[in-house]
Formats: sequence, C-alpha cells, structure tokens
Amino acid sequence: MKLEEWVEEFAFHVAAQTDAMERGMPGTGNRHAQRYAVAFETLLAHGSEGMNALSRLLTYSRLDVRTMAASLLLEHGHHEPQARAVLEQAAQGQGLIAWGASESLKRWKERSAAPISEPGVDATPPPLRRRKPAQPHPSPFKPLDLPASLEPHRTLLEGALAPCILFDKEEAGMHSRGCRYGGLPLVPAGTHWPRSPEGSLHFLGQLDFAELTACRGEALPELPREGLLAFFYDVENQPWGRQPGDRAFWKLVYVPPGVEPVPLQPPDDLREAARPILTPSRLIPSLGRCLPGWWDQRAPVEPGFWNDEQAEDLGELQRRLVGGESVDWAVDQVRGHPAWIQDDARLEVHLVSQGLDLDDTQREPAEMEQLKRAAASWNLLWQVAFDEQQGFEWGSSGTVYLLIRDEDLRACRFERAWLVLQCT
Repeated sequence: MKLEEWVEEFAFHVAAQTDAMERGMPGTGNRHAQRYAVAFETLLAHGSEGMNALSRLLTYSRLDVRTMAASLLLEHGHHEPQARAVLEQAAQGQGLIAWGASESLKRWKERSAAPISEPGVDATPPPLRRRKPAQPHPSPFKPLDLPASLEPHRTLLEGALAPCILFDKEEAGMHSRGCRYGGLPLVPAGTHWPRSPEGSLHFLGQLDFAELTACRGEALPELPREGLLAFFYDVENQPWGRQPGDRAFWKLVYVPPGVEPVPLQPPDDLREAARPILTPSRLIPSLGRCLPGWWDQRAPVEPGFWNDEQAEDLGELQRRLVGGESVDWAVDQVRGHPAWIQDDARLEVHLVSQGLDLDDTQREPAEMEQLKRAAASWNLLWQVAFDEQQGFEWGSSGTVYLLIRDEDLRACRFERAWLVLQCT
C-alpha cells in the first residue's frame, strides 16, 4: 500500500472506533483501534515522509481523526506547532475527545519541562516504544433511536452529543441536603446573606456535587465530586447579564468538602418582600445527553443543511433527549449544550465579563477572531428554566444560564461564572 492509502486506513479506523464507542460496542472498537495502530506504525516506520503524510489529517473533517493524528504527531515530535493548535482547539470542547486532547497536551508539556542533559551526559533518546492500541471507553448510552430521515447522518449527530445532568422535581424540605430549588441556603457558618445595590438577593437553589457524582459515573469529570453550590439572584430586577455591573446581581457560594454547611436565615428586608423564600423543590438528577441548538457554536452544520422533514425530526429528537416540551424552551440542566432561546451567548459573555462594550463595532477582524476563540472556552454550568409553579418567571418564558470556563470549574472558581438571561 502507498503512504496515502495507509493514511486513509488510519482515518477510517479512528472514525470507526469512535462510532463503536458511542454505540457501546467495545469489541468492535478494539478491532478498529488495532487496525489504526498498525497503520500508524507503518507510517512511523517511513520516518519524516510517513509523518508528513499523516499530518494531512490535521485538517480532516472529523474532530476525532484530527485529534488522534495530532496526538501521535506531537508524541513523536513531528509538526508540533500545527498538532498543538489542533489539540488546543479540541481541548476546549466537551466529552472524551476534549479529555484526550487535554491529556496529550499535558504529557507534551511534561516532556518539554524535563531537565536538559548536561555536557558529557549521554543524551541519546531511548528507542521508541510500540504504542499500544487505544482502548475504547465504554459508553453508558445506547445508540440514538433515529427516524429514517436522520439515519444517514447518524455519525454527525452522535458526534455532536454532549453528556448532561437533567432533573425531575418533587417536594423538598426547607433546608434539606441534595440538589434543590428554593427553601433556605446551606452555606459555611458565618456567611452573610448576599446583597446587590438594590437589596438582598433571593436564594434560587443549590447543587450537591456528591449527589451529581453518584449519578454521572465517569462522565463530566470537570465537575467537583463533593461540596455544595448555592445560587442567589435578583428575581425582581432580573438583570440580563449584558452589562459589567450586572455581576452584582447574582452570587454563587461554594461550600467545599470538609466544611459543615448550616442553613442561613433570610435578612429583614427579604422577609418583608412578597416572596421572601421560594418554594422548595427537590431536584432528582439523572445522567442524560443533549444536542446543540440550531445556532449554537457547537452545532455541526448550519441550519440550512437540513431539509424540512429532517429539521422537524431533529427538533423532535432534541426534545426527546432532554424531555422538554419545545426546542425553544429550556429544561433544568447541568452541563451539556445550553438550550439557547436566542443566539449563542458565549461571545457576549466573554466580552461583558471582561468589561468590554458589547456595542463596540470598531474592532479589527483579527481582534474579533481572537475574541471568538477565547469565547469558545465558556460552557454551561447550570441552566434554570421558566417554571410558573416554582415562581421562576424569567421575562417571557425565559431561561437563566450560568456559564463558566472549564479551567475555572475544575478549580472551583465559581466567582468567575457569568449569568445570562434570555427569553422569547
């Protein structure tokens, strides 16, 4: 076989392994992993010529193929700048591909930071070890149940899926542990009730990360495994999050592991409000998955890609995955793709969180491209949907979104999250 054919063989089996992983078929995935490992070893044996041939996959259409090629090129010291650029972009996403890209970059940085041999010391690198075939990660999900119109695009759609945590609701105690809306917040002793310039904020609810860990297994590894997160918001003025000063109208209070939380009583000014305490509701988490909306930056294709029948079937699929009543109305959710009611708000969030003017249209194209790349690092933390019975009336059938960078989430820097309100 020619080198180009080995490159095609590599790309085919990387993609096939990913598809098998998503369908929960580890045996099939292993076989494809072995085949692309053989193709890579053949290319590696041809030295720079083989690695140059493999580098053509750095612009391949599928992210999993680009990422695997970049990881191997970087591991063996070929086309480092281009390979790093591919991995850095992939690491900004979600799921196993993003995790694999992050791990490859971490290993490369560790190797780059290794001490340089001193003069007189044998600096001959050790012989390259044969790379073991990658083992597919078992998926907790079944293959998508697709209508006939979408079946030809199964790989496209399953590649766009993201894990998320969805919630059912039932009655709850006023200050119970676990995930819930309303009631009294559980916070570290000595915490003062958060205030805005307009007065005391309402307590919306809390996430119990230990409870989320119990339901998510190995999915969503960037979430803390323990601790509580209390969410306060100005439910009367309902800032949109479009001004830097809006930051004063919400607050997240994190209770780290090892700190015993205590219920916090509302202050006097809140007691006199029409709704001092919101009705408590228990949030029962379950691991799910979701697809990006039509205008989401993560959407694999433009909306015009789908014909009328496919668009209708895709909307039904989006609703079915999250249990929502409409693709335009969000559901209560942690992580995954935001169910935007309007446009994707990542760029907006990045600009305003940095104190930049949203209405500044004088930016140079190069600056805008840089801002857009930086905005891609913002992802959903928590999505709080419109619920009239709960008292969550966000404008006209709106949704509150908390976004955070993955690096801040892993470090539990919740004070860096940003809130966006969208409505119809």
